[in-house]
Amino acid sequence: MSADRVTVYGDKTPTLFRSSDSCETWTSIKVFTQSVSGVRELANRELLVSISGDGVANAGELWRSTNYPTLDTGCTWTKVLTANSGPSSYIEGMWGMSSYQNIVCVSEYGLKNPPTDGARYAYLSTDSGLTFTQIYDHGTNVGSHTHGIAYDPWWDAIWLVTGDGAYRSIQVSFDAGAHWTVVSTAYQPVGILPIEDCILFVSDAVPNGVMRIDRSGGQVGMVVQTALVIDPSASLTMIGGMPYRARPGDPVLLPFFPNVANKGSELWSTYDGITFTQVWQDSATGVTERGLYKVIGPTASGYVFGESNDGRTSNYSRITLPAP
Repeated sequence: MSADRVTVYGDKTPTLFRSSDSCETWTSIKVFTQSVSGVRELANRELLVSISGDGVANAGELWRSTNYPTLDTGCTWTKVLTANSGPSSYIEGMWGMSSYQNIVCVSEYGLKNPPTDGARYAYLSTDSGLTFTQIYDHGTNVGSHTHGIAYDPWWDAIWLVTGDGAYRSIQVSFDAGAHWTVVSTAYQPVGILPIEDCILFVSDAVPNGVMRIDRSGGQVGMVVQTALVIDPSASLTMIGGMPYRARPGDPVLLPFFPNVANKGSELWSTYDGITFTQVWQDSATGVTERGLYKVIGPTASGYVFGESNDGRTSNYSRITLPAP
């Protein structure tokens, strides 16, 4: 969503779309060679777009606009990064794209078959996405890959999470990725969202829900604690989607999609990472690892929009909710 909360950008097709009328009509901005997997409007209003790999010969790519705000659909597009871990690796928009002012952090996602086809690297840009430098290498552990990344402007830090199983970790760097500290190996998050008083992580393992690191304890001896359990099951039942907050003071939106057939997607919100409210509960669809991936808003007109690959339509369903 744009900074003025008017324009919404759509993904999941090779065409990058935008809508400025509450997702009623869409305008094509650019057609890429593979499906769009993530979009970010940068602080200078240029667009950074991730496209998926083809799984055969071409890995995912990052493309950046130049003069988008001025020239609109006639702007110039430049490829600024190619994922480097194999043809299935790409930058996942749910978990692996983060920007603040001139800083952009991205991490790869994809298969777990290194060295030929994995997802092991993270990258940093300090010039608004014009150039990127590799800042993390997860190595060649089969069955493991990077999950997500986020820049933390309150601590000038970069958070990164990995999985799966024995290779799970929550890590942080306070020097732009030169050195990494493992904060915990007890949890397996995917999405990360730093806010004023804490850092939030959504789960890809038990506990099904949200974890939190409070800032009150400082940067030494950081403790990860369970902030929200949406299902007390001893096994993974719900996977966290893209944590999202439009601007300070707005609610944090936390979508979850099911890992089991007898559950439906859920949307939760919080303002402080301590008190949580369930905003929406879908009916069980019988489809695992599909459902409510992303929720954005509230828009300037007060709506919240969700994207769900729930099988109700041939592509992705649009779910419209009142602002929480």
